[in-house]
Amino acid sequence: MPMEPPHWPHCGWGADEENRTGCRGRRVSPYTRCLAHLREEERAEHLGALRPGAGVDYSGTRFAPALLQELLSALRGPDDIARFGWAAFEQAVFASHTSFFGAHFGAGSRFDGAEFRNDVSFKKALFEGAVWFSGASFGENTSFTLAQFGDGTLFPDTRFGDRARFRGAVFGAGVDFRSAVFGERAHFEGARFGEGVSFGAARFGTRLSFNKTTFTGRATFADAQFGDRTTVERAAFAGLATFDRARFGDRASFAETVFHRAVNFHEVHFDARPSFRAARFHGVSQFGSSAFGERASFRQAVFRREAHFGGARFSSNVSTRSAVFEGQCFFSRATFSDSPELTDVRFLAGVDFTGVTFDRTARFGPLVCRGTLDLSEVTFSDPVTLEVDADRVTCWRTRWAATAMLRVRRADVDLSDAVFEQPMSLVAHAEPFPMRSADGTTHDARAGDAEAVSPVRVLSLRGVDAAQLMLDSVDLSACRMAGVVHLDQIRLEGEYRFGRVPPGWHRRGRFPTRWTSRITLAEEQHWRAARNLPGWEARPYGVRVLSPAALASLYRQLRKSFEDAKDEPGGADFYYGEMEMRRADRTRPWGERALLHAYWALSGYGLRATRALAWLGLAMGATVLVMMAWGLPQHAPAQEATGRLKGDEARLVIDTPDPGRPPSPLHARFTADRFDQSLRVVLNSVVFRSSGQDLTTAGTYVEMGSRVCEPILLGLAVLAVRGRVKR
Repeated sequence: MPMEPPHWPHCGWGADEENRTGCRGRRVSPYTRCLAHLREEERAEHLGALRPGAGVDYSGTRFAPALLQELLSALRGPDDIARFGWAAFEQAVFASHTSFFGAHFGAGSRFDGAEFRNDVSFKKALFEGAVWFSGASFGENTSFTLAQFGDGTLFPDTRFGDRARFRGAVFGAGVDFRSAVFGERAHFEGARFGEGVSFGAARFGTRLSFNKTTFTGRATFADAQFGDRTTVERAAFAGLATFDRARFGDRASFAETVFHRAVNFHEVHFDARPSFRAARFHGVSQFGSSAFGERASFRQAVFRREAHFGGARFSSNVSTRSAVFEGQCFFSRATFSDSPELTDVRFLAGVDFTGVTFDRTARFGPLVCRGTLDLSEVTFSDPVTLEVDADRVTCWRTRWAATAMLRVRRADVDLSDAVFEQPMSLVAHAEPFPMRSADGTTHDARAGDAEAVSPVRVLSLRGVDAAQLMLDSVDLSACRMAGVVHLDQIRLEGEYRFGRVPPGWHRRGRFPTRWTSRITLAEEQHWRAARNLPGWEARPYGVRVLSPAALASLYRQLRKSFEDAKDEPGGADFYYGEMEMRRADRTRPWGERALLHAYWALSGYGLRATRALAWLGLAMGATVLVMMAWGLPQHAPAQEATGRLKGDEARLVIDTPDPGRPPSPLHARFTADRFDQSLRVVLNSVVFRSSGQDLTTAGTYVEMGSRVCEPILLGLAVLAVRGRVKR
């Protein structure tokens, strides 16, 4: 109690040298003493003049139980309810058990600095307007159960004893409990607060309960301190709820609480086992930079809009099982120290884990994400299995310090600049991940989605060390591989897929063209699209188009990867792509490019058997026609013997003259007999044998040329077939 005189005219009873103020009770007009120190006849006269609803001012007065009962009796009406008009009890002292049960107080009543030294009850009391309890102190048991407060209820800096009860109390707008101090237990079960309530910097003991409490407007608990076993279960916050910088002890629970508007838990500290089980967040949720002790639980929680956990720290065993995030979710720069349970979680608009550190995480998922799952700059310190069903997975600069298995369904995966210190497997998961519902049943969380069967696509491997990477059954048609380290050591398993050339016929200049079917890299697609060729995929925004020399290197490394894996037929298309880029590389000598053009035109670099056989057939047909027209003589030359006879001896010289000319006219040369002879010559030439046929001079040279060219074409066809069937 302050020693300086109060600002009202006071009694002064008992003043002495040590206490010059004496009694601080307000003088009762027209007397010079307070109500407690009036003579009996004076007090009786004063109380007898009071009527129900009268305004009273007993500031600083000390009330014994009997005196308080006399006052209440004087203000009771026929309904046995004590009715105060405007009432002032500032710095009043209630020495013993105090009861204002059912009392009615008019607007502007004040209990500032009042001291209730024992149990006090305002049960079912009615405060019709503003009421002040600023700086008041209450005894061991305080009850405002079922009390009703009008607008402007002020309890700042108030101190409550061991038990404070506000069960079922109804508050109007403008409730202020800032810096209030509550004892061991405080109960607000079933209470209802109007627009604007503040518990800022309040301190609560153990066993605080706001169960089933309704906050119809803004509620502030910023900088408040909560003891163990704080429960705000099945409560409802209709307005903005703020808990910034608050501190909770063990077992804080917001289970099944509904936040209809935004809620802020920024920089909040939870000692251990906080629970938001089955809570509903309809507005933006802020948990940024908060610290969660062990066993934090968000099981079955539903976030309707954005949820922010950026910079939060989760000590161990945090659980989000069966939680649903309908808005964008942010965990950027958060830290998970030990075994988070991120299973059966659904993110319906994307989730950001940028920069998160998972120290000891054995399993991540299964989780469903209808937007982007961003794992950029995430660190996984221990072996981990990730199971993800998402639209897109971004792993830019993600670091796996131990072995990892990434099972993905239907997602586009970006592994740009990811770091694999141990073997890493990316596997396309064909079957839906079983998701556990709140009732314990399992189901496919995306069974009704139209894109349910879309393949897993890898979009980029730029900057990755492929020596540690295995890809299983993924779509690489749009994958950018420029900048991959050890690309020749990449492992591809299962039913992987690369891009293909545009199908069908296309006009190129004046003539229609058709691309032969083969595998292509995304970089070649971009390069050809940049040359305005129809049917090729254009580069995405910000992606550089590579030169033919760089593309040739990519194809060469992939070819080597397949050949080292004893899959030479699988590497054939990469060899074709390599040769195509070498042919298109204008930095190479023109002679080499001319040779490559010829190699491509004749046999598709030794990989197109049909093309080589077509050229062989064309060459053989042309040779047959030339032979029939100019290569075969009209008649085979007859041998002539010339010599002399001397006695019994004959010396003869046998000579074969040169073949004659073909028959005339020209159409006479195309007969079945001449066709048969020409065909024999050509067939022998194909297998590099001489036919022994008598030929004209022109026919001899034609045969020599066919014996050189046609075996080469046959060899190219055989080489192409062998390249496709070689083991």
